[in-house]
Order: sequence, then C-alpha cells, then structure tokens
Amino acid sequence: MNMISWFFPGAPVAINDKVFSPNSFDVYQNSPNPFNPETKIVFQLPASGKTSLIVYDLSGKVVAELVNEDLAAGYHSVIFQPGDVASGIYLARLISGKKSKTIKLVYLK
Repeated sequence: MNMISWFFPGAPVAINDKVFSPNSFDVYQNSPNPFNPETKIVFQLPASGKTSLIVYDLSGKVVAELVNEDLAAGYHSVIFQPGDVASGIYLARLISGKKSKTIKLVYLK
C-alpha cells in the first residue's frame, strides 16, 4: 500500500514509502488567511542554521519575533497570535543563511 503522510516540524516527508527531506528554502502562505485569533506559518529549511521569522507592520515596525534560533534542516511550523495589534496587513519574513522570503498576513479583528 502506498503511504502518504503530512509533514511535521523537523521531520522528512514520506510519499510512496520513500523519504524526502526538504531541498529548498521556502515559507508557505499562512493558514488561515485572513485570520483571527491565530494563524499557522509553515516553512522548510534545506540546511541547519541560524533562522529568524519576524512579523512586521507595513511601516516596518517589528510586531513579533516568532523564531530567532538555530534550527535543523526540515519542516517547521509556528503559531502567530497577534494579541493587541490592529486589524490590517502584516509581513512575515523568514531569514536563514543568505536566503529570505516574505509573505503577507491579513489580520481581522
């Protein structure tokens, strides 16, 4: 029987009994989006290293530092609960090594 499994933070993905480790740097669109009261951000790292995931408002002010640590290669997920910030559009930027990627988050109160 073929096996398909969803990923878990830091774990490889198994598809058809073959194991795949992430080989690219990526941050996926948060879910749900728009969100209230929280959203999940999933990302993958092809190599271990210092990683940060920071949420900014549109003026560039830091709203939340979700990750700032050494992480292993693999899939990771973080829950963002914005708390007392205003409804609106926010940017989440993932940085690891020399790579970065930004996604747009929409928070509705």
